[in-house]
Amino acid sequence: MCGIAGFTHNFKQPQATDIILNMLQQIVHRGPDESGVFCGENFIVGHRRLSIIDLQGGGQPCRDDQGNVLIFNGEIYGYQQLAKVLQKQNIPVNNELSDTQVLFSLLKAKGIEATLQTINGMFAFAFFEQKSKRLFLARDRFGEKPLFYAYQKQQLIFASEISAICQHPWLDRSNFDFYALSSYLGLEFVPGELTGFQSIRRLLPGHYICFDTDHQLHIYQYYQVTIQHSPHSHKPTLSEKTQQLELLLSNSVKQRLVADVPVGIFLSGGLDSSIIAALSQQHASHIQSYAIKMPELSFDESDYAKQCAHALDLKHTTIELGQQDILDTFDRMSEKLDEPFSDSSLLPSMLLCQYSRPYVKVALGGDGADELFAGYPNFQAQKLAPVMRYFPPFMGKIFRRIIEEFPVSNQYMSLLFRLRQLSFGFGLPLEQQGLQWMSALYKEEQQQLLYRKYHTDINHYQRNLLQHLKENSGCQQSVDLLLYLLTRTYLADDILVKMDRASMYASLEVRNPFLDHELSQYVLSLPTQDKLHHFQGKWILKQMARKYLPNSILRRKKHGFGFPVSRFIRELLKERVADVILDRNNPLATYMQVSVIEQYWNEHQNFQRDHGKKLWAIYMLMNLARNK
Repeated sequence: MCGIAGFTHNFKQPQATDIILNMLQQIVHRGPDESGVFCGENFIVGHRRLSIIDLQGGGQPCRDDQGNVLIFNGEIYGYQQLAKVLQKQNIPVNNELSDTQVLFSLLKAKGIEATLQTINGMFAFAFFEQKSKRLFLARDRFGEKPLFYAYQKQQLIFASEISAICQHPWLDRSNFDFYALSSYLGLEFVPGELTGFQSIRRLLPGHYICFDTDHQLHIYQYYQVTIQHSPHSHKPTLSEKTQQLELLLSNSVKQRLVADVPVGIFLSGGLDSSIIAALSQQHASHIQSYAIKMPELSFDESDYAKQCAHALDLKHTTIELGQQDILDTFDRMSEKLDEPFSDSSLLPSMLLCQYSRPYVKVALGGDGADELFAGYPNFQAQKLAPVMRYFPPFMGKIFRRIIEEFPVSNQYMSLLFRLRQLSFGFGLPLEQQGLQWMSALYKEEQQQLLYRKYHTDINHYQRNLLQHLKENSGCQQSVDLLLYLLTRTYLADDILVKMDRASMYASLEVRNPFLDHELSQYVLSLPTQDKLHHFQGKWILKQMARKYLPNSILRRKKHGFGFPVSRFIRELLKERVADVILDRNNPLATYMQVSVIEQYWNEHQNFQRDHGKKLWAIYMLMNLARNK
């Protein structure tokens, strides 16, 4: 696991080298073990390495005598088998112990398109092909590894993080992108290719860039998430489907356990991480598992994780959070995060990675299962979405006013909180409801917060993006549509961003077995009722897991990895948050009315309303603006 950066240029070499070194300095946490730079005729690339495989070799950038160059971030699973295939075809592999060298050989022999269709992994890489004089950038199918770029003055600049790109003299973060900020205020993340900054873009999952000899940039898609229920001449039985699911998931786990360093499991005690832990036991011994003990009882899952670890005979560690731990991690998160993002579970995820890092360098997680198997409560509510779109939005407003008369609760996913979020979907098209249920600030709240001159553009980009995705989804059922939309947006731009940043800030690699592309495509092809069965999500996964897990795990109600943000904004983090969001000199005060933020703040502190979700989103954005 690594960090990469580079740019095409017409600088003299010493200046180009200084720039790339400054870029790499911003992403040292992604690769503290080693660094390397290569300067070509009109491009330069740099690499920071976190050694996982082939500890003595595997240094980057890779280059050969012909002038081909590769920098690579990620893991290629099954690379040993790929190396054998290449050798049978008389294609030389410089080092078959290194997945980077196998990828390099494959790219040189097969080209970019064939390579991307072949490899299985999480990755972002840059490859300069000498014979065509073209530079390629590519990102994995689901977006496990990040890659940002800017196209300025007919030159290409790229890196694993925005902060690295901003070290280039042609770039800065001073120009906010309002379309992106409005989407962020609604969703807590920026979906699609936007980043929050006008000149910087995110390469979408399943896409690659070709920067050619005439300095033109072209973007191509090599992978498309498809939810297409395959017709069968022989309709498989439930037993046959669960056996196939078990085979694919077990193989995915086995591949992701390959490392030359210790590997652990992030265990919540829920179904997803528990089945990963159980299957890991089939392929490796002495597996260690880790869980966070939350400071609020309704948010805490650590007892379930402990029960699961005991049932599976895992060596287990429960990490208890002290107040100073939370403060220190909050400060580090506020300092390091360089993009609009306010999923509050980033903070406990960082703590989990930070405390497990001294013992393991790689961990397996359960991300992706909720999106593939319809595990979120949103999927159950989506069955009501075709009816809810006929209810006028004003009914949602009335519903929220009634809810606000009840006492404020700090409980995890309280009934009142869920009903309030559900009310945001009234009167909206199918493609908008599922994401609006997760809103931090609904459209009317954004109108209250933002100055009037910005009102016409609220949610404009988000609406167009969701409409475009719906039109290209091919989904006939509302549940399938939500599954597709969450995979393309929430999974790629929230869940995977959260875990990548949390793990990389601790110099730790997290692998997600559920996102193996053969497994995911099989699951996506299954009938909807195999995933959401009579309002029960993950139905077929639970059937498969019966032979491995106790009923106490299988029958558990869905519980996300939440953080009691409403409580901590009133208590431990109160001064830190107030210092940022009530600052009338903040650069974003030209967009947002601080008087409205003060109203939210006072109502929240006085227990009149629960504004924790929106205050956290506002803090993360205004803190980013202050630090840019």
